Amino acid sequence: MTVIPFDTLAYAKKLRLSGISEEQAEAMTNAMSQVLEAKDIATKQDIKDSEISIRQDFKALEATTKQDIKDSEVSIRQDFKALEATTKQALKDSEVSIRQDFKALEASTKISLSEAKVEILKWMVGMMLAQTGIIIGVIKVFL
Repeated sequence: MTVIPFDTLAYAKKLRLSGISEEQAEAMTNAMSQVLEAKDIATKQDIKDSEISIRQDFKALEATTKQDIKDSEVSIRQDFKALEATTKQALKDSEVSIRQDFKALEASTKISLSEAKVEILKWMVGMMLAQTGIIIGVIKVFL
């Protein structure tokens, strides 16, 4: 920050000419001088320099933010591709498992049907023999 030049003598004269007492003019001049000598008063140039610095900081922040977004996008796309691959593999594994289950069910159903068929044939042969025996018995009784 820069010090602003201040003519204390000219300021005090203007105050006295406007009707302020010499003591008051001196006190006001001292107070104004202290205010203007303060180290943290910003000049127009200081403000311009700060503005330039802030704009540069924002440009740097914008560039890093854009890069971060691009990096995140690449990472997310890779994650989605990996997820897609694992999902496809899981679906293929499920399909294989379901097909195996259906084949096992089909085989057990065929076995059950074969066993039921044998039982039905046994029952039918038994019934035919029983009917044949009854018919022969009836014929012997009446003949």
